[in-house]
Amino acid sequence: MDELLDVFELDLGELVEGGLQLLVAGLLLVAGVVLMVAELLVNGTFIWGVALFVLGIVAGLFAIVSFLDIFF
Repeated sequence: MDELLDVFELDLGELVEGGLQLLVAGLLLVAGVVLMVAELLVNGTFIWGVALFVLGIVAGLFAIVSFLDIFF
């Protein structure tokens, strides 16, 4: 594994950090969708769902930029 990382000049810490950022972005997107659907049962959750969904998109953009910074 170390040889592979050395060949491509990759840092395992940066890869893990980028993966965790993608995980957080995905969780925010899923939580946002769940809260928007929960609006059917509970009043007042749609705006929180939209907020989490938008935060998930922003976090996803940061994660993508982080991965691009690792590889290029």
